[in-house]
Amino acid sequence: MQYAEELSEVFSQLRYLLTGGDIVDQRIVARVLAQNPPLHLLNAYGPTECTTFTTTYEIGHELQNSRRLPIGTPISNTRVYILDAHLRPVPRGCLGELFIGGDGVALGCIGRPELTAERFVADPFASHSGATMYKTGGRWRADGVIEFPDRSELT
Repeated sequence: MQYAEELSEVFSQLRYLLTGGDIVDQRIVARVLAQNPPLHLLNAYGPTECTTFTTTYEIGHELQNSRRLPIGTPISNTRVYILDAHLRPVPRGCLGELFIGGDGVALGCIGRPELTAERFVADPFASHSGATMYKTGGRWRADGVIEFPDRSELT
């Protein structure tokens, strides 16, 4: 959404506009939706360790009712879990670690074995052995959509 002002006139000509990065500024999204909305505006979330995108969420005018913009639901060939410290699923609405599994998960961090050990764990839910998951923070909302918590909630 960095170029929302400069490119706003062309947004209404687009079928899809994807935004992503850290936490998306809802004021800019609201302005895009009010002025020149594309047919579909998607929040696309995915850490570098999981290729390009892990989850997507189609942003609509319900934006003003959210504390923050959700990161959505998993894309194809991706599995997401919100787990506690013992790798057990947490109930919807509860904070936990967001674990990402599937075809797009990296094998680890090059030259950083300590970081690989910390962030990449065996995937106990995979149908084949050797699968790993990458962990970060997250919460299931009551509607089954994932939101990324404020950084203050993760400490």
